[in-house]
Amino acid sequence: MNRPWTPRERSTLASRYATEGSLALAVALDRSPDSITSQARRYGLSSPGARMRQARTRVLQSRSVDVGFFAGQTTAVAFVLGMVWACGTVKTKHRQVLRLTLPSDRLSSLRRVKDVMECRHSIQTYEHTVVLEISNSDLVQTLLTRHGPPPRSVADPQPPRIPEQLIARFADGHLAATSRRTGNHIHWRGPHVVMEWLSRAIQTQVDVPTPEIIAMTTREQTIRWQRIPDIRKIETWLGIAD
Repeated sequence: MNRPWTPRERSTLASRYATEGSLALAVALDRSPDSITSQARRYGLSSPGARMRQARTRVLQSRSVDVGFFAGQTTAVAFVLGMVWACGTVKTKHRQVLRLTLPSDRLSSLRRVKDVMECRHSIQTYEHTVVLEISNSDLVQTLLTRHGPPPRSVADPQPPRIPEQLIARFADGHLAATSRRTGNHIHWRGPHVVMEWLSRAIQTQVDVPTPEIIAMTTREQTIRWQRIPDIRKIETWLGIAD
């Protein structure tokens, strides 16, 4: 025979179900988990597991960004990784957020990221910078798992984990973020290990000499080519030749 619920049991259920769930309360109240769950439904209470499942569903069904964007190895992903490696950070405490910060004159580059990621998050505009923040735990975790953390988020930055045939697209994205291309030189700036990796890739794939290396800080350096023939070769490799 079903045992009636006492006022004390109902009060305990109402105050503790959301944080402890059915199993813990089944022990505390000497009732079956099914009995706890059934009574909780009558009061419209949600368990921790239900809340986590609902949150997970919201993340996966997010229409504000392509959640699976970083899962592939495509030219679009490599371009965005170049932007992320140049000016991006990730936050994983409390909320998981990918943040891109660019000088105001690079607004068009940030809009390009929004387009390829099918992102509906707004760009925040400040006096000298523009910022795009994308809050989605699955997106951030896929980025970290598949490609590694952005240099600005770690003490020991490393190149992204991408195949050799996509390095040109990565370089293009990096260039669009904070590097520079003019009529008489082209350069990239970033952490030493990343710039050394990029320099070797450009020399191998484009057949240009060693770049001029300028140490900006103990953490970053600039690699630069100034000969017009070398610049033209690199531009062709990037797919931006006039």
